[in-house]
Amino acid sequence: TACALTRDFNTLMVLRVSQGVGGAALGSLNVTIIGDLYSGRRRTAAMGLNASVLSIGTASYPLIGGALALLAWSYPFYLSLAAIPLGLIVLTALRNPEPRSKEGLKDYLGGTWGYLKNLKVAALFSAGVLTFIILYGAYLTYFALLLDESFHVSAFTIGLVMSVMALTTAIVSSQLGRISAWFSEVTLIKASFAIYALALALIPLMPSLWLLLIPVMIFGIAQGVNLPSILTLVAGLAPMEYRAAFMSINAAMLRLGQTVGPPLVGLFYVYGGSDAAFYATAGLALVASVTAILVGKRLKPRR
Repeated sequence: TACALTRDFNTLMVLRVSQGVGGAALGSLNVTIIGDLYSGRRRTAAMGLNASVLSIGTASYPLIGGALALLAWSYPFYLSLAAIPLGLIVLTALRNPEPRSKEGLKDYLGGTWGYLKNLKVAALFSAGVLTFIILYGAYLTYFALLLDESFHVSAFTIGLVMSVMALTTAIVSSQLGRISAWFSEVTLIKASFAIYALALALIPLMPSLWLLLIPVMIFGIAQGVNLPSILTLVAGLAPMEYRAAFMSINAAMLRLGQTVGPPLVGLFYVYGGSDAAFYATAGLALVASVTAILVGKRLKPRR
């Protein structure tokens, strides 16, 4: 909120860094708490609802922020005030089981490492990295460029088209509890990468803006089942006392994919254009699906 009150750019940058430090742990903490509070299919359902809420925020915040910014550049920062009553509710109402451990830092890190060094963890972390390479590389970066270069639409229209994916993700992930009654998390991960591949391969073939909504919604379906399923399995691989470390490391791996995705897909974009970028990423997703099928039997979650 202090960002809205400053008029100095350097001060604004310092405040934004502080905001980033404060918010860095939230994505790991909420899924850690979900992992602590729920197990089995209820954990899958809770992870799905969490992903649904995040997708709704992803779709709505740019529109809300943009509308407020039309009134004044500082107004979007006042939305952070909503964190105060929310924090008070969490402080007074959340009853979260706390791990009982008196380990020192060295022993804690050693215990965490002991659970990290196995194929299941490596496979799930790799799946998360690939998911964010696909999401941030192909979709959030080069799909927006495709809309601008091929269809010459406004930034507002680009935002609306891309928000369809987030809304589809929100709807699908909110039903993940029911979906998991029919399919395991491992099966959903396998299927999601195949669905990613289908969506990405269809994007260059769509002749009109409105037909592009078909692969966009298909992409949203994949996103709606992929990440919550990965988080559910990761949360089940470590006992409560090490779960926070696990989820934090997983979050770092996701950020790695987010960072690597745009330049990696950009290589195909530079040398082959947007079609090459989408087809190459579709190939990557298909390879991930086949790999998940080959190693999936070893990734059964702890119920």
